[in-house]
Amino acid sequence: MFCKQNRWWDHAIIYEIYTKSFRDGNGDNIGDLTGVISRLDYLCKLGIDTIWLCPVFLSPFKDGGYDISDYYKINPDFGTMDDMEKLIKKAHQKNIKIILDMVINHTSNQHPWFLSACQSKSSPYRDYYIFRETDGSSLPNNWISSKTLEPVWTYNPKTNDYYLHIYTKYQPDLNWDNKEVREEIYKILKFWLKKGIDGYRFDVINKIAKAEGLPNLSEEDVSPYADHLFENQEMVHEYIKELNKEILTDYPEALLMGQTSGITTGQAVDYVHPSRNELHLYLQFEHVDIDKGHEGRHKDWSIKEFKESVMKWQMMADKGVWPTVFFGSHDLTRMVEHFGNIHPEYHSISAKMLAVIQLGLAGTQIIYMGDELALKNVEYKSIGEFTDIRSHSIYQARLKKGEVKEEILKDLRFISRDNARYPIPWERAERMSRDNTSVLEFYKRITEFRKSEPAVLFGSVRPILDNEKDLFAYQRNYRHIIITVLANMTGDIIRIDMTGYGIETGICNYEQSSKYELKPYEARIYKLETG
Repeated sequence: MFCKQNRWWDHAIIYEIYTKSFRDGNGDNIGDLTGVISRLDYLCKLGIDTIWLCPVFLSPFKDGGYDISDYYKINPDFGTMDDMEKLIKKAHQKNIKIILDMVINHTSNQHPWFLSACQSKSSPYRDYYIFRETDGSSLPNNWISSKTLEPVWTYNPKTNDYYLHIYTKYQPDLNWDNKEVREEIYKILKFWLKKGIDGYRFDVINKIAKAEGLPNLSEEDVSPYADHLFENQEMVHEYIKELNKEILTDYPEALLMGQTSGITTGQAVDYVHPSRNELHLYLQFEHVDIDKGHEGRHKDWSIKEFKESVMKWQMMADKGVWPTVFFGSHDLTRMVEHFGNIHPEYHSISAKMLAVIQLGLAGTQIIYMGDELALKNVEYKSIGEFTDIRSHSIYQARLKKGEVKEEILKDLRFISRDNARYPIPWERAERMSRDNTSVLEFYKRITEFRKSEPAVLFGSVRPILDNEKDLFAYQRNYRHIIITVLANMTGDIIRIDMTGYGIETGICNYEQSSKYELKPYEARIYKLETG
């Protein structure tokens, strides 16, 4: 496994920032761009190369800023255009690139285009969105979204019809069949690239094309949800190819990374293989959604399932599909609580263990803000404490089915996106920076090791010791070097002979270790020179 092109993002460590919760720079208790600027030195020391900013555009913030009302303006809570330009300049001075989270499947229902489209059928923006008339006895089709558990149509009284929104009613879908819409999107993208940003993470890019004719979900469909009718449709590839050409012709070094949840390995090839001229990187969620059931239910998972999923996508590099590697994000439960153990005895140890697994893997790495501090979930006591609109939708839909409140809240406490969106406790970071044994300092050591070890950057990936169900183990092979990563993902001791793996690299989350056993949540990296 190797990257032939060696593009700037192939071996980058991207740090995702949910700006509202990152750092308050002006004392109003809301994270902002000035706050991000104030932490650039912190990020440099952490060893990251690129910042991914979740949406910072003007927005009513009904869905965490993923409902944009003006793509050319910065949300006043986050600062000004001058602040944005200052961030780009100062980040570049420190050799840190900036990519923006761009939402182009839908806008806010407060966007001027949509406000105009809702006023009259003769509006010049009417065809920017998807409206349908009915006889009044039913909705335009029977689509229900698995994300909101609700129909995807909302009535517009001014024009006596319905508009499509595959997420909330506050997020009407754009009509990508309309060439004028696409041209407007390209203008927006070029505007920010001209400002100096280095690329994009495109939100739900695989949903911009809908099934032709918007057909009803049929009785033969196994799931009651219609997601497959508005994601990964064939036309999506034509749209992305056009976007690729429009942007890369003028900005050939720009990164195009897409959120493509729900894809198969075969579909991944279609989106990112170099011959396709579509996306450069993709974000799939199979491994991190391993414990998510229908309707926001938390379900059991196994270590075997987790490592098989991670490794399946790692091996796709052999087919020209370069991996992105992440265990946390703004849409997920906190990493250490998700895959580690937050008991005081193992909290820090297991957070370090997960860092070893992740940062030893091949591909473009993404660290979600606060995972380097081993942040855990919030113990919300009532639905009123949740701010995530999706959590409220799930709660109300399941209540209507007669489910018990506490059972719903139990699931939401674990899967709610609020867990990743509370303010970073910077006093914790300050304490950790003064402790050589902290999780934060451990992350710094691993990122430094990763950047200095060619076998970790360029080596092939091979899973090993598959018979050990609780052990996450793999090797990276490059020229005459073999790097072996071993991680015990349980609270039990795993007895294993490690004498043949070479020398210890110093990457181990215990001060004392044995060549013949891995302690609970212990992880280490070995290096063997064969030449």
